[in-house]
Amino acid sequence: MKYLLTIILLGSSLFAESFYYEYGKKVYLIPSKESRNVSQDNVKHFETTDGKKVSFKNQILVKCIDVSKCESTLSNHGLTNFEKLTSTMYLINLNDNDDIFSLSQDLYNDSNIKFATPNIIKNIKYR
Repeated sequence: MKYLLTIILLGSSLFAESFYYEYGKKVYLIPSKESRNVSQDNVKHFETTDGKKVSFKNQILVKCIDVSKCESTLSNHGLTNFEKLTSTMYLINLNDNDDIFSLSQDLYNDSNIKFATPNIIKNIKYR
């Protein structure tokens, strides 16, 4: 019985899905095989479980609760490449080898962070 539970746990960790939090709810993602014409090289394409296509830059948007502790909170997570957008919002630029989803989940679970979400690229439609 122990071996069966161990195998099930290991198997589920191998097939763990990528997700991020949007408005406090988990959004599960599947890597998209479709290539889209986007000018940036560091863009990753995904599809949500309900079929919506989304693309992310290798950046995370963060809103802090306590402004005075925000930069130290980001530094505690090993982040150094960030810029202040407003008094409470920061844009974190990640390296290519950083996992955008696990990092945004860690930041989201921090008590000083109100939200942390990957930077979603909106599609521009011409009329």
